[in-house]
Amino acid sequence: MFNIGLDSIFFENTIRAYLTASGILVLFITVFVMISKISGFFLEKVSDKATNSILTMVLCVDKKLQPILWYLPFYIASRYLILPVKITDFISMAGMLIVTVCVVRYAIEIIKAAIGAYIIRTGGSPLLSQSVGVIANIFLWVMAALFLLSNFGFNVTTLITGLGIGGMAIALASQTLLGDLFNYFTIIIDRPFTIGDNVKVDGVTGVVQSIGLKGTRLRALSGEQVILSNTDMTKGVLLNFRVMDKRRVLARIGIRYDTPAEVVKEIPDLIKNVVQSVDGTDFERAHLSEFGDSGLIYEIVYFVLNKDYNVYMDRLQIVNFRIIDEFARLGVDFAFPSQSIYIEK
Repeated sequence: MFNIGLDSIFFENTIRAYLTASGILVLFITVFVMISKISGFFLEKVSDKATNSILTMVLCVDKKLQPILWYLPFYIASRYLILPVKITDFISMAGMLIVTVCVVRYAIEIIKAAIGAYIIRTGGSPLLSQSVGVIANIFLWVMAALFLLSNFGFNVTTLITGLGIGGMAIALASQTLLGDLFNYFTIIIDRPFTIGDNVKVDGVTGVVQSIGLKGTRLRALSGEQVILSNTDMTKGVLLNFRVMDKRRVLARIGIRYDTPAEVVKEIPDLIKNVVQSVDGTDFERAHLSEFGDSGLIYEIVYFVLNKDYNVYMDRLQIVNFRIIDEFARLGVDFAFPSQSIYIEK
């Protein structure tokens, strides 16, 4: 008969060691399941009140770091056993991989929460959070990959050198794409315009519909969608009509030279009265500015106290109609290109 006791050895470990490792594994798993249930119940109760960044970061701990908690029982239990080198190395590498991935994911959540709190406090653009999230994702995952490769025995220095040479080649081949990418971050951070703004750039006027990594989409006044690169949106003169509260009108009117002198002198006051009689306008000046080739030229400046383009055109039209009526009442004729020929006997 076989005499099997707690000190009997199987595969280089005693039964006592197997029982100890199993007990630790069951105990830790039971404790972690209970903690997970309790914390899940608590977090579910307070999740609706997660309005600040600190509470948001606490809420994501349970989800982002859970794999570490599930890995720990197996790692602790394995320390009580004598295992082959390959299995020990596999457990260590798996632990390093799990911890690195969990820490990176949690770090990204912290960055997003911090940027979200900053945007709420300063009234910044939500696209800033998206942009910083993209940068943080790329940077942290690249650093995590290099860290893991270095610990797994790869020559990271050679890899970085190769990536540097390849990166230079890619950068030279994609200067336009990289330029648009950098200008995207310029738009997000500097905010010369945002989604919904009415802008004019490169002779195109329209409403900003979306801002992408490569280009910006506008809905033109005529209805079609116009796609401009982010470089085009930042390199030239851009007019943003969102911040305006009124529109300036600069008009030039010509009358015939044979208009009586007393009428010529009355016209600036006449125009002033016409502009002031129209609601939503602010008169600035009206002057006889020059002697043109075909008539006397008046320059008129006033403001329409509304940024809406349709309202602006309505007020402009009313002013023009009333000027026509007043000129007709006084018998004033508008100038037009003409020449007078004098025949000398």
